[in-house]
Amino acid sequence: MRWKQIQAILYPEPDSPKNPAIVIPACFHSTFPDDCQIAWGEKVILPWIHKHFLDMYGRNMSGNYPEGQVLPNYYNSYPNSFGPIRNNIEKFLYPALLILAVIGSLPCIVILLKFSHSVWSTCLYLAILLFVNLVKLFLHCGNDWYYALHEKDIFIELQVTSNSICKVSSFLTGFALYMASWTMVASVIELLIMVRFPSRLYQMCTRDRANSVVLLITVLLTFINLHYFWTWALTMPEDMMEFKDAGPVCHTNKLDQTSEDFNDNIAPVINFLLVKLIPCIIVCVCLIIVIITNYKRRKQLNDETESLLGKYFMDPSAMFEMQKVTIAIAIWFLLVHSYGIVIDLVSKFTDLPYNVLDVLDFAQHFLRYLFYSLEPWLFFLLSKKVRYVIDTILQNHFLEN
Repeated sequence: MRWKQIQAILYPEPDSPKNPAIVIPACFHSTFPDDCQIAWGEKVILPWIHKHFLDMYGRNMSGNYPEGQVLPNYYNSYPNSFGPIRNNIEKFLYPALLILAVIGSLPCIVILLKFSHSVWSTCLYLAILLFVNLVKLFLHCGNDWYYALHEKDIFIELQVTSNSICKVSSFLTGFALYMASWTMVASVIELLIMVRFPSRLYQMCTRDRANSVVLLITVLLTFINLHYFWTWALTMPEDMMEFKDAGPVCHTNKLDQTSEDFNDNIAPVINFLLVKLIPCIIVCVCLIIVIITNYKRRKQLNDETESLLGKYFMDPSAMFEMQKVTIAIAIWFLLVHSYGIVIDLVSKFTDLPYNVLDVLDFAQHFLRYLFYSLEPWLFFLLSKKVRYVIDTILQNHFLEN
C-alpha cells in the first residue's frame, strides 16, 4: 500500500469517487467499510508510517514509504481493547458454531422435506431456510474463522479470480440474503392461515402451493438482484488511479458512473427495505395476530384444526409442534434483524466513533451466526416427532450394524 492510497482514503479529492475501493482486508466484510478504512488509516497506517519511515524532522513521508506492502501483522494491530476478545471468539467459538450447524441442519432438512408432504407444507419453507442459513454461515462465519487463523480472506480471493466469478458470487450473496428473509415471511403467513383460518388450511397450505410460492419468490428475487451483473465488476489495479498496488478488487463498477450512483444511493435503500424492514414488519404483524388468536381461542382452534387434519390423514400433533418451532424461529429472526435495523439507523444518523461501531458490528455478526447455528436445534428441542424420527433412524442404523 502506497502513500497515495492512504491519501485517497483519508483525504479524497473532491472529484474522486464518493466511496473508494475497499482495499484494507479487515474492512471487506464490515457493515461500515468506509468508516472502517478511515479509522484504520488514522489509527494504524499513519502511526506505523510515522514510527518507521519519517526522518528525525518528520519530512519526506512519501519518499521514505516503502514500495511494497506493510508488515504482515499490520492488519491485526488495530488499537482496540476488544480486539483480543474478538480474535479468540473467532478462533475458538466459530468452529463450534459451524459444527453445531452441520450436525443439526442436515438431518433436519431431510426430515422437514418429508414432513412437507405428510405434516405441513410450511416445512418446505423451513427446510429452505435452514439450507440457506447454513450456506450463509459457512460463507461468512467460516470465512471469518479462517481469516482469524491465517489472515487470508478466501471469499475475497475467490471473488477476484475473474470478472465472472466476481459478478456471480455477488449476485448469489445478495440472493441468499433476500431468500432467507422472504422464506421466513412465507412461513409466518402460512402459520397465520393455520391459526386464523383453519378451515382453509388444506386448500391453501399444500405442498404444490408451497412449490409455487418458492418458485415465485425465486423468480422475483432473481430479478431484484440482477443488477449485480452490471453494477459490480472486477476492478483491475490499473483502473483505480491511486490504488494501483492494491490488487484487483470485486467492487462497485467504478468505470460506470450510473452503476456507482445506483450502488451508493439506491441499492442500500432497497436492501434495507426488502431484506430487513419490510420482512420484519410482516413477520411481526403475523406473530402478533397468531399469539393473540392462540391466547383467546386456543382450545377451540386446536380442536377445530385437529378435526380437519384428521380427515386428511395428517399428523395433528406434529403439526402443532411445527407451529411452535415456527413461532420460536420467527421471534429469533425478529430479534436478530431488529438489531440490524437499529445498527443501520444508528450508523446513518449518529456520529459514533469507529471503535463503538466495530463492536456493534461484531455483535450483529455474532448474533446472526448464533441464530444460524442453533436454529435447527429448536426442532429437536420443541418437536417430539423430529426426535422420534432421529431416534428411529439411529436405532435402525445400529441394529443393521
